[in-house]
Amino acid sequence: MNALRSNFKLSVALLTLAALVMVGLNAGASDHYDGDETSGHPTADISDLYVFHSERNGSLKLNLVLNVHPRAGEEAFFSDAIEYGFRIREGHLENTGGAVETKVGAEELRVICKFNARGENSDDHELTASCELTENDEVLTTTQVHVDDERGGDNPDFRVYAGLRSDPFFTDAGRIRLPRPRYKRLPSLLRTGNAMRPSRIALGVRANGPDSTKGNLPNVLSLVVEIDVKLLTLGQQLAIVGETSHLPDSEGGKSILIDKQGHVEVGPLLIADMTIADIVNQEAAYGLDMPLEIRAVYTEALQKGLVKYDNYDSLPLSVLDLNFDSLEQIRIARGKQDPDPTRLDWIDDLETLHPLMGVYLTDALFVDLSKPCGLNGYLEPELAALAGEKYQSCGGRAINEDVLDKIATVLINGPVGRGIHPDDDVDAEDADPYPDRGDATREPERPASDRFPFLAKPYASFPSHWGVLGFLVVLAMILRLGWRGLRGSRQP
Repeated sequence: MNALRSNFKLSVALLTLAALVMVGLNAGASDHYDGDETSGHPTADISDLYVFHSERNGSLKLNLVLNVHPRAGEEAFFSDAIEYGFRIREGHLENTGGAVETKVGAEELRVICKFNARGENSDDHELTASCELTENDEVLTTTQVHVDDERGGDNPDFRVYAGLRSDPFFTDAGRIRLPRPRYKRLPSLLRTGNAMRPSRIALGVRANGPDSTKGNLPNVLSLVVEIDVKLLTLGQQLAIVGETSHLPDSEGGKSILIDKQGHVEVGPLLIADMTIADIVNQEAAYGLDMPLEIRAVYTEALQKGLVKYDNYDSLPLSVLDLNFDSLEQIRIARGKQDPDPTRLDWIDDLETLHPLMGVYLTDALFVDLSKPCGLNGYLEPELAALAGEKYQSCGGRAINEDVLDKIATVLINGPVGRGIHPDDDVDAEDADPYPDRGDATREPERPASDRFPFLAKPYASFPSHWGVLGFLVVLAMILRLGWRGLRGSRQP
């Protein structure tokens, strides 16, 4: 009997190991597909944009990070048919009376990177990127770097890294809960900060972070650019967009925009419509020259998304289980359910545009080079401008910043928070005057460093055929142990 118990325990352990192996092979990593067009071009599909500044050798540097190709494998590489880069304009935040807009200037700097073609026998270090910083098509400086060269090339004022890195975007999708904050203490083994009690409403983004991607391979192709601010001919307040484009087919032709990003999760969370996202992605950055009919569709899609999150804690969960496809459906739901007015933190009626509409229509990361950067800068300048106050941070987006919780908290709780509602099921010891929404995951599994190229090294791959073979071997061992234990138990 003791032998049987021992074999049973070992079998359980082996079965658990086998399950972990298979989960590690099949779990989905973070990806921010926001349209059919972009998802069809993984090397051009932007997953994240980061903007911040730092000091090196006594000089202030503007750092730009553009990540593409979600869930990239070790063989992934930048395409020689794609142009990768950033657009930089002067920007300022304008309070328009109950709303805030991001305004941009006419002069534009661009960072443009192109990659050479990859030969069949080329290794990664034979791949090179040629990058240039331009002002209104006039070249200010250039550099050429080998792929995966962490030195960033030989131009100290314009360093560039291009290569495979660990995806710094993080969330625990299994614990993203958006309705009323129902905090519950979990065992320390499972808890990262305070976690919300499970409910039926989740955010619907794929996971890439602690507790959810152990053993997974959340890598991306990352383009990291460090620019000495003395090269910037603009002011200290900037509005920045990352983008990818098809290179022109002929000399003198125009690049065709594939994907662009300013703010976080605009397509997947707010628009949530691949057709509209594709159309908007291919319009010029900053919303400039956008046709009126496209702007109208885009505005309505944004309004629907923004209003939906404002209603997460004002309508019953049974109503929120519905997939709202239009503002009219939200209007009907409000009419039937009589939403709690104390929970409508942004707008009371659907005819008034959301106060952040002007920020999302421009869709550029605002950064102020004169302000300090930290882990709470995302949306801080915009919310301060909306309140008529001076902002304290540089804005932008730091790599290790918990932006997903920030977005959920701001869009649901409102611009300044309103404390605990009497109907919230919150223990006194867990009460928070400004309850956080989101997944309670505070940092990526592999945090970025403060040294160029900032992002952590990539996860090593585990070939799928070896994983399957390992599972079969473990399964055979389990069956053998089970048979031996059964035979032993029958012996007198």
